Amino acid sequence: MGIDPSFGIGCLGKVNVMYEDDMELMVKFYQFVAKELMSWWITITATEDLRKQLESANFDTDASILTPEQIQEIVEN
Repeated sequence: MGIDPSFGIGCLGKVNVMYEDDMELMVKFYQFVAKELMSWWITITATEDLRKQLESANFDTDASILTPEQIQEIVEN
């Protein structure tokens, strides 16, 4: 995703400190974080599966309007 892991962990730590007394908010926040992580993981897995399927089917990249890099960029965004 292009984000330094230590920066992300630091931000999560700040959220924990600022809202440690609001248990309901923290539970909802971490549920949100877990859902986002699951969405990201599904996208990465699906992208890898698609690439493997295209390679095993001997997909002709010259027949595609988009380059593999453009397809990858679309999937990541």
